Amino acid sequence: MSIFELYFSTEACNRASVSDPTLQISGSGLARSNHFKNGGLMFKKFLTSLLALLAAASFAAVDINKATPADLDSIKGIGPSTSTKILDQRKTSPFKDWADLIQRVPGIGDKRAAKLSSEGLTVNGDAFKPTAKPVAEKKAADKKPTAPTK
Repeated sequence: MSIFELYFSTEACNRASVSDPTLQISGSGLARSNHFKNGGLMFKKFLTSLLALLAAASFAAVDINKATPADLDSIKGIGPSTSTKILDQRKTSPFKDWADLIQRVPGIGDKRAAKLSSEGLTVNGDAFKPTAKPVAEKKAADKKPTAPTK
């Protein structure tokens, strides 16, 4: 190492007025110490694992027969009023399936049940599967009764 290199290495440290203990003077000038390199890698791994765990928990399904009021309120589309109705009906007996839920809880029909299911709500671990009405039944329901003509 020449005097020229040593002078500029020391001079660079003095000009920066750095009192960082991780800086070291070497033959090629200032070099960052590798002291914290492995610790930073461990922190990144820990942070990545924590974020993955939180992401998995946020997509977890909520079973309507086991859910707390807070769990129900966390589902988009269920507010305090609907969760109260669900809990009141659940006190009498657990929901057997989606059809039982739709029948017993006012304000929940096929369309809303599909939305709640897509948000993570389940009944006994099952997602909502819409039931198709027979074509003849749909047509009969859609027809308006007409008054008899004289």
